[in-house]
Amino acid sequence: MDNSRINNQKNLNVNLNKFMNTTSIRTISSYKFTNLLYLAKNGYYQALHHRICQYMFDLAEKEKELWIRIDEQEDVITPENTENYFENRDGEKKYYRVSMITKTMLDYDRMMLNLILEENAENIIRENRYASNMYRPYFFNFLIDISETDRKYIEFLINPENVNQWFVGTFNYSGREEGRIFPGYIERIASPAVYKDHKICITDKRLSPATLKAINDVYDLGPNPCADDMDVNKELDEVLEKPEFKEIKIYNVGNGNCIYLKGRNSFGGLRVLYDIGYYCTIPAQNVKNKIYRPIAQAIRHLKPHCVILSHWDSDHFYGCAYAGMDIFRCKWFAPNLDGKSTISAKRVAKYLQVLKNLILVNRSSGRRIAGVQGMVSSLELFMGEKKKGKDKKITGHNKEGLILSLVNEKWEYIRSLMLGDVPYESIPTGIMFAGNTPYDYLIVPHHGAEMDTGLLSSATGKQNGYAIICAKPKRPNAVHKKALEKNGYITMTTGDAGRCIDINLSRKDFPRKRP
Repeated sequence: MDNSRINNQKNLNVNLNKFMNTTSIRTISSYKFTNLLYLAKNGYYQALHHRICQYMFDLAEKEKELWIRIDEQEDVITPENTENYFENRDGEKKYYRVSMITKTMLDYDRMMLNLILEENAENIIRENRYASNMYRPYFFNFLIDISETDRKYIEFLINPENVNQWFVGTFNYSGREEGRIFPGYIERIASPAVYKDHKICITDKRLSPATLKAINDVYDLGPNPCADDMDVNKELDEVLEKPEFKEIKIYNVGNGNCIYLKGRNSFGGLRVLYDIGYYCTIPAQNVKNKIYRPIAQAIRHLKPHCVILSHWDSDHFYGCAYAGMDIFRCKWFAPNLDGKSTISAKRVAKYLQVLKNLILVNRSSGRRIAGVQGMVSSLELFMGEKKKGKDKKITGHNKEGLILSLVNEKWEYIRSLMLGDVPYESIPTGIMFAGNTPYDYLIVPHHGAEMDTGLLSSATGKQNGYAIICAKPKRPNAVHKKALEKNGYITMTTGDAGRCIDINLSRKDFPRKRP
């Protein structure tokens, strides 16, 4: 055993023992604590990480102080559309996800991220990177059941002064606290996901500046984390290396995106993920397991050479919790984060950054970022344009997302466009979307949500072109779907497709549904 391996293992064990003895982890039963020490002593580090996450989740329910962030939602809730959430007009219950973290979780992340940073700084071979091979991002949230919440409390959630702000709260409330009680579900994701019926108390008390600084210090990406466009293009070109894309798999992950491009390049097989989302609502646990468990298993076997993340909404990256460790050992190309990003997004981004696998793209303006040319395939990457328009329900994160344009011309000239959540009006002019540019395969933005479809009338449709909507059957907006069909697209929804939809890029063909 070489010195780096011995030193790394010793360093990890020393830090883990200190962490377990000086945080609330020490308050668990002596049997459980002894089990943690046994796992650390015998080198079962991945099992140890999973067990620590489990205990941190359990302890959060007992601790008196919980740090809760009122996150900006994917679909903007306003006083004007709140009734839609209460009345479930689209046939599905609505939940408002808030982020949660405890001091113990923050201490654990700080320790592990610092250890991983040290390992990478020393350029130690992968097999000897104990901390890097042990840790992986986890998610801890609360899903507020809108339909069961007192309507006056909804005003607290959607108040602009409270959105993206941190508050003190607790699960362990006595009824004497000055706060609001919200019913819903605890979301614990450390693979697999566990949902627990509960109520949470959110007080008016904001987090102290010292606590906010401690959180920011752990997850901050630095003052200038973005690469310039030329470097992004160079990195993408090195990964793809003269690509020839042959097929696209679009997985059914609910109202989320998970798209797998497969083909070849100069080195052999080539696999690219455009988003790795996973979305399932509660409380239909039996339905969730029946429909989505096979998808989670499929995600576990994905081994991409890179991930292109359209943006940092949970339904576009939460699938990484179900993937193997290979998902974090490849390059991720993603838009930069900002103050509106959730703690889950920041945890994943920071982890990738310390692994030196995160390439952030500046979100400053809509533009062409990169292009890679192969023998029969060409791939271009664009940034959506954040501008005021008719789409008031679309967030800034949706608009400033990465768009993927793909052309294949082996036997036929086939054009595909993948928009993530970027609405039509935010597509940059460089794509020429409104310039009579037809698409054989259009991955519809924002899961077919309500938006301005005016640009679809500019001859962008193509007879017998296919518009794929990544959503549950009842999600697509009827007006949006009708506009697609009016302009020559045959629409398909992943929620009606079984496991996934397969697209053949060698010649234009009807997309195949995989049960």
